[in-house]
Amino acid sequence: MSEKEMEASNKEMITFSDEIVKAQKEAAAKEWECFVDIFRRNDRKEELLFEPLDLVKNTAIHVLARSGNKQCLKELLQMLPKTKQLEALRKPNYEENTPLHEAVLFHDDPKMVDLIMGFMPSQRDKDALLEMKNNQNETVAFRAARYGRLSVIKYLHGKLQPRGLQSSKHFQPNIYGGRERPI
Repeated sequence: MSEKEMEASNKEMITFSDEIVKAQKEAAAKEWECFVDIFRRNDRKEELLFEPLDLVKNTAIHVLARSGNKQCLKELLQMLPKTKQLEALRKPNYEENTPLHEAVLFHDDPKMVDLIMGFMPSQRDKDALLEMKNNQNETVAFRAARYGRLSVIKYLHGKLQPRGLQSSKHFQPNIYGGRERPI
């Protein structure tokens, strides 16, 4: 690594607040109630819920979505004002995964997907969340299919079909790097 690259790398170093370090320890121990309690007792909870919890810039919302603990995720989201809930669920990590992308990577749980979607204020917001792509051009539905999350796939297919949306576009990767397919 050149001197310039090392200097640039050092500038991007993430430092974690004491509260975030405590939350990291509780997450590592899978003590989800204690994890939530750290935010519950903090006057800066709204700010902390948007801070990176790890080097890949997962927030507390990402981490709880990955955990599969629906009750704790619901409680954490309810700590935020309605206007911030949408922002928290649309916030990408370093890989541009939303908390919903993370949830379907780790669990085949339609109830977790339903919980997250329930915090979207409108159908338009729900659709926009489903259409968000990570840095590998994967939608949530495609990611669920890629990792064999059959219950989630059936759930999403059922949600997309009745409204006449083209569910197939959600299950296909964009192999052309964001450009339309050549004719």
